[in-house]
Amino acid sequence: MNTLIFLSTVLCAGFISGFAEFNVQDTSSDAYTIIVTATRRAEPLRNTPGIAYVLDEEALTATNAKTAADVFKYVPGLDLEAGTGVGTPSKQTVSMNGTPSFHTLVLLDGKRLLSSHFHTGTDVNLVPAGNIERIEVVKDAGSALYGSDALGGVINIITKKGGASPSLSVTGRIGTENTAAGDLSLTGPVNANLFHSLYTSWEKSDGLPIDTANSRSGQLNYKQLTISDRIDCRIGERGTIGASVHYVEENDLQWRGALYDSWLFMPGLDVSLKLKDDLSLASAVYYSQWNSDISNEKNTVGCPSLWLTYSGISRNVLIGGGEYAWRGFQRDGVKNNHQSLLAAFLQDEYAPFSQLTLLGAARMDYVDNGANGSDNTGPVISPKLSVLYRPVKMLGVRAGAGHGFRAPTVQDLMESRYHPAGGGIWRYGSHSLKPEYSTNVNGGLELSLLKNLTLIGNGYLYRLTDMIALVSGERDTVYQGRNVPVIERKNINDYTIRSAEFFVHYRMKPLVFEAGASGSWQKSDDTDGEDVLFYPGRNAFGKLYADIEWRALSLSPYAGLSACFGRKSPGGDELRNYKNLQAGLTLSFAKRYELFVNGVNLLCQEMDVYEDALYTIKGESRVDGGFRVKVY
Repeated sequence: MNTLIFLSTVLCAGFISGFAEFNVQDTSSDAYTIIVTATRRAEPLRNTPGIAYVLDEEALTATNAKTAADVFKYVPGLDLEAGTGVGTPSKQTVSMNGTPSFHTLVLLDGKRLLSSHFHTGTDVNLVPAGNIERIEVVKDAGSALYGSDALGGVINIITKKGGASPSLSVTGRIGTENTAAGDLSLTGPVNANLFHSLYTSWEKSDGLPIDTANSRSGQLNYKQLTISDRIDCRIGERGTIGASVHYVEENDLQWRGALYDSWLFMPGLDVSLKLKDDLSLASAVYYSQWNSDISNEKNTVGCPSLWLTYSGISRNVLIGGGEYAWRGFQRDGVKNNHQSLLAAFLQDEYAPFSQLTLLGAARMDYVDNGANGSDNTGPVISPKLSVLYRPVKMLGVRAGAGHGFRAPTVQDLMESRYHPAGGGIWRYGSHSLKPEYSTNVNGGLELSLLKNLTLIGNGYLYRLTDMIALVSGERDTVYQGRNVPVIERKNINDYTIRSAEFFVHYRMKPLVFEAGASGSWQKSDDTDGEDVLFYPGRNAFGKLYADIEWRALSLSPYAGLSACFGRKSPGGDELRNYKNLQAGLTLSFAKRYELFVNGVNLLCQEMDVYEDALYTIKGESRVDGGFRVKVY
């Protein structure tokens, strides 16, 4: 009977839609459950299918991370694509498993995070580490979870919320590049049922020391203000209501001889209700807007969603619901237009016996492009099947397959004339673009040889069809009396990406050691002669940190080495290999007062990076230090 329920759910999902919650696999031995933002469902991590990593508060504080991006370099299969962006000082996007960074969907508390250069991915530097509780990195088929833009996977950055005990901390920091920063965090109860969290930070800096190209050098100074406020109300024993706002303002950004401002505004509302012992309801409504003076960029999205979770059928957990999204975009060369999206979803997680868990899900999306004068997308079905088999306690075998899509954005469709290199190139969109599709197959092993030792190996295969890419060389135009090449967006067929990763986590108090390696290989069968992807190549890292206590003193040293090899830019340029060594030390007294110092790029190696342009960071060490006081 249970098998019939599971199979019928998967078949129905193929016609209706599906929703897959975060499937979290934590590598730390002392963490067993986690609350998943997308579904409000707590579950033992070792029993969940799907490939994922969890970066908890320890991972953030152990290396004195300043933003979310600082910890991604120590996650296998993630590659940081750094750049200056438009209206942001030091943009960093995330490529997952060798896929383009715009195939990685980035969420903040389950809500879409917006930033500059929408077509190149989301800037994860917009969230300070001091306000992060944990980060969930989901690496298998993502479209069955969130539809368009999640072909490569999903990153959900979860911020701190108020708890039962009040807490107030203040941090100050100074460093090279004339950097100065400070933050304040205040959390705690207002009364027995009301909890509040307030975080604010301010930073100024000359930015990254760019050596080349000249268009970037000396153009990165900024001031950044962040305010994040959240209040949660408990409704008896049956539910909660939460309201939040996240605001980022960046001022005095210098670009081509002028100063510009930009800002992000994200209000949201969450509701979770337990209707019966086996039935719960969750809903979220949010609005996100990014504005930048540079290129007159404005990016908006509004989205209400609702879903139900039902566990009244033996060994099954059913989740289903729907969402509506309205998205607008404009910038120089892109008309002010919008898209709307309607989706429904269904998921069944079924455990026929204790060693086996099956998760079947699908989602149906319909994208309305009527305002853009282009064809609508859909209905598109994004199915997914994940399996976890644990024949013995020490071994977990995971496998999955899914199909997803990415609808052409307003910028893809509407860009009419934009010259990102000051007139050196003209870039155009196309009204005739079709959605791009991806079929993903993945598998992996998790082996716990000892109580505190975990080994993980995973592999991924992506088959991209009708991929949307910039293609050049077919025609030129005349600009200021000279011929200028034109690049246009087209659907590129048959692109294959293979990637693999290895990760080890070992904890022997007071030491923790982590190491990993990953590599990706791309093959294009039909690209009109163009290289269309960023090639992350091969990555390796190692990280060691400790927490040594003696009476009222605590000493927390760390060291981390990350290296990249065999990378190429989308134009096929070889990027130089590099090794980035960083280290730091935190001294704590009475668990209230902290002094810390950090050093980055201690080997003084130059680094080639690529976002919308290729440039080089100088081979200089960068140092910062400061204090943190936990008032109470």
